[in-house]
Amino acid sequence: MKKLNSYNVQIWVGLKEGYGDIIHSLDEVKLLCQKYVDVKKQCVTVTATEFIYTEGNEPGAIIGFISYPRFPKEHKEIDERALELASILIKELGQKRVTVTTPEESIMLENENNNSDMVEEKVDLYIDNKYICPRCKQKTLQVMNAGSFCLNVLCKFALANG
Repeated sequence: MKKLNSYNVQIWVGLKEGYGDIIHSLDEVKLLCQKYVDVKKQCVTVTATEFIYTEGNEPGAIIGFISYPRFPKEHKEIDERALELASILIKELGQKRVTVTTPEESIMLENENNNSDMVEEKVDLYIDNKYICPRCKQKTLQVMNAGSFCLNVLCKFALANG
């Protein structure tokens, strides 16, 4: 029997793109998560949810990370992976905000580049440690045909291709 101290992190993401009428499916979330875990050798859960807010509601998803005894990871690494995946989801699902919750804090990521005129064509993702942010020296997310952006939430550096 293997034991670890329990540690759970969740990503909370809506499926309604911006403030428009486009509603993404849970299958799209699963596909994005699958691409991510295939590259990162990770496991996540995807659970449907419904956000109920003042004068409205929308479908959403909760993406879960746990401290898994078979493949132990430091809490910091779990947090970083969740923020990394949240950065992908906010862009690909056209969200204004995504929240990551840990046992200690709630972190809200905001997509400053998102507006109601979303880019119609979605792009393939490429995550690799060789892409480093020139500002803070952290890993970046390479978005093919669109450039890269820093995964450090505080940095928010973006580098366009071309």
